[in-house]
Amino acid sequence: MPAAAHPRAPDAAPPPPARVVVLGQAALLVAAWAFIFSPIWRGGWLWDDDTEVTSNLQLRTWAGLRDIWLAPTGADYFPLKSTVQWLLWQGWGNDPAGYHLASASLHLLAAFLFWRVLEKLGVRLAWLGGLLFVIHPLVIESVAWVSELKNTLSLPLVLLAYLAYLDYDARGRRGDYRRALLWFVAAMLCKTSVVMLPVVLLLFTWWKYGRLTRAGVRDSLPFFAVALILGLVTVWFQQERAIGEATLTLTSGDLPTRVARAGLAVWFYLEKCVLPVGLLPVYPPWRLEGLRAWLAWPAVAALLAWLWTQRAGWGRHALLGYGFFLLNLAPVLGLIPMSYLTIAPVADHFVYLSVLGILGLAAAGAGEIWRRLERGGRVFAATGAVVVALLLAGESRQYTAVFHDWQTLWVYVLQRNPDSWLARYDLANSLAERGLLREAAVEYQESIRLEPRLARIHNNLGIVLEHLGREDEAMVQYREAIRLRPDLVEGRNNLGNALLTTGHPDQALAQYQLAARVDPTSFEAHYNLGNVLLLFQRPGEAADAYAVAVGLAPDNPAVHLAYGNALMRLNRFAPAAVEYAAAVRLDPASVIAHHNLAAAYSRLGRGEEAMRELAEAQRLKSAAASVSASPSKLPALPAIGSDEP
Repeated sequence: MPAAAHPRAPDAAPPPPARVVVLGQAALLVAAWAFIFSPIWRGGWLWDDDTEVTSNLQLRTWAGLRDIWLAPTGADYFPLKSTVQWLLWQGWGNDPAGYHLASASLHLLAAFLFWRVLEKLGVRLAWLGGLLFVIHPLVIESVAWVSELKNTLSLPLVLLAYLAYLDYDARGRRGDYRRALLWFVAAMLCKTSVVMLPVVLLLFTWWKYGRLTRAGVRDSLPFFAVALILGLVTVWFQQERAIGEATLTLTSGDLPTRVARAGLAVWFYLEKCVLPVGLLPVYPPWRLEGLRAWLAWPAVAALLAWLWTQRAGWGRHALLGYGFFLLNLAPVLGLIPMSYLTIAPVADHFVYLSVLGILGLAAAGAGEIWRRLERGGRVFAATGAVVVALLLAGESRQYTAVFHDWQTLWVYVLQRNPDSWLARYDLANSLAERGLLREAAVEYQESIRLEPRLARIHNNLGIVLEHLGREDEAMVQYREAIRLRPDLVEGRNNLGNALLTTGHPDQALAQYQLAARVDPTSFEAHYNLGNVLLLFQRPGEAADAYAVAVGLAPDNPAVHLAYGNALMRLNRFAPAAVEYAAAVRLDPASVIAHHNLAAAYSRLGRGEEAMRELAEAQRLKSAAASVSASPSKLPALPAIGSDEP
């Protein structure tokens, strides 16, 4: 789409600043970035970072890298983002420092690219837009929360797509066009909230040339095709995987409710862009009552109509910035059901891309004001700008510190939103993992009071109560979890364990059988089923259950040992020896594994090997007895679920 093909050119761009000025401006951006984000350099994991990173087995192997692209198991299909996480895991493992540094560095890169985009659009104080993006408090959540790598990674890529398209528009080179399309595909594979780029390109064409042209529409079509295909993939994943338990119990509202809430969200986000105070990681729910909820969209339309009347002058630029803001908000307003909207009506990380439209307008407006001011007025304006920038930077640094660790985060939320069931739930998970069980039980109970329909909370409360010796209360919670979600395998396994502990093995057997039937890939279900079948003197069936468990968890020494025990009862000594040998290989310090392997060898007539294993078992037993007993510890909790909707 060469510029010569269009009748109208944009306003003339200002001359570029001196090189030393540019270097000073860049240094200011970096200094502000380091000041604001230094509180998270040694920050910890938050919220669903376990699902994204620490418990994500796909990040650990080459097979996992293949599955990221070809057999994804997560709630979204963002394979390029997951590939970057895979690379970070190879370098940093479970150390969050590398992930925080990567996310913050991508944010800084996006600020520089935004600066360059504004320059190409002819904005006089383009660097100010980059600075505002670095220091604005509304971006903090996306940068400080590791799970939002999809935001900080997709934004530089989509900005590169914008830049390439602007080059194509100016020079007409097909190579620039192909680069723009490739950068867009890459951004979509990180997060599909960038899906509105083709519409933004049409908006740019109108802004620059005063009308939509045939060439502009034609050039946008491949972008629309990419947006449609990958957008539908995201919708499918949201419906089939991301919403999960929420589809069974919670709802983000019917269509009229979603439309009303979306209109309010537009004004909420616009307000936070202009006045970023009172920000929260989890906002309270809204009550959609009165005319206010239904007047939001007419007010949006009225503002657009007024700007349209001013399109011959400054309104043209305002429509570009405000239009960019609205278009990029559209995918995250909840008009299409979204899993997060079962938690809160809005979120700061939803506006990470859209805020650029408002910040670009701020930079453009400041540049125009600066051009018109006399020397004395410029001194006054510069002083005011410095004060505003310092206030924003200070607010952002303080807010960044909120995301340092889970306790700081959730205490901050509960002080300002005490009725957040999610905050209490995640705080309870963190307390339980630290062994603070009584405190965790209180938070789980409060979370259930606020939101009684989520099975996972009941299940986790049951785990904690069981470890506190309150088995009867624990079983009540497990049963409620199963009532709410009959397919919750963890709940059935936990209930079976509790029933077995309290002397009801027949009922435990029924729960394990149901768990194995509901999820044939559940190692715990098959392992527990084998244990209770062996207790009932049914070694043949137990061996079958253990065989499945071994296939599901071949690196678990306990299941090899149990499988060997079942085989020994069936007088199948040779395969039993194989299983005991596997248990010894996986856990060389296991006295019982060496002892049982010796018994199997003895039955097979391999006396020398039996004596060697028996001697090793005795040596390990003696060595253990000679070591002073360490203080007793609470047994490890079963996995505390944290897959909030």
